Amino acid sequence: MDQSNNSLLWIRRAILSAGIATLAYVIYLFVAAILARGSTGILVISSTDSKATLSVSQMDKAAKIIGVGKAKARLKPGLYEVAAASNGNQAFQAVSVTAKTSSSITLNPVKATLLPSISNISFSGMNALVNHGLTHDQIKDLEHAFFKFKPSASAVNIDSNSIFPGPIDPNTAGFNTRFSVDIDSINYSATIKYIGLSDLELMLFNAAGNQIFDSGVITSS
Repeated sequence: MDQSNNSLLWIRRAILSAGIATLAYVIYLFVAAILARGSTGILVISSTDSKATLSVSQMDKAAKIIGVGKAKARLKPGLYEVAAASNGNQAFQAVSVTAKTSSSITLNPVKATLLPSISNISFSGMNALVNHGLTHDQIKDLEHAFFKFKPSASAVNIDSNSIFPGPIDPNTAGFNTRFSVDIDSINYSATIKYIGLSDLELMLFNAAGNQIFDSGVITSS
């Protein structure tokens, strides 16, 4: 009988201990939630594209996906970058989060725009100029000159049949090469002026024959 009573007493104590532990944990969560509310801010992010994936990131930290279309996040005070992405369209914006405040932001994902780069330009017909005196290094210099003229260009096409070497200029010990070039489907007349053995200069003329660009002397490295 005593053994049975002892067992029941042990069970009651175990249940009581578990109950106290559970209550303590609940109180801990409650207090933590109150403290979090007092030291964090709420950020509501929405996108004009309801299917866009939303993410939040901080410098030197990986981005965290928080939802699709619209989402709410409780964040510590600081500067964040929010993003929305959908089918190749993207939108980014920096936002500051302040404690005990709620803020919202709407992103409009659009087609990502490439920064101007010579690597984004498709060049054709350039190698035909090698047969008219340009070195491969000078071809690279010429490509940079076209990029300087129009950094946003997507295509530069030289008509290899239009290349015409000019006569040697005895006053400068150089000579000119003329050709037709299309830059994003707009036609220009081009003249390359050779200066010495390695330097050159690119000049472009519009359909009216007016000079619209002069690269200045390009010194080959």
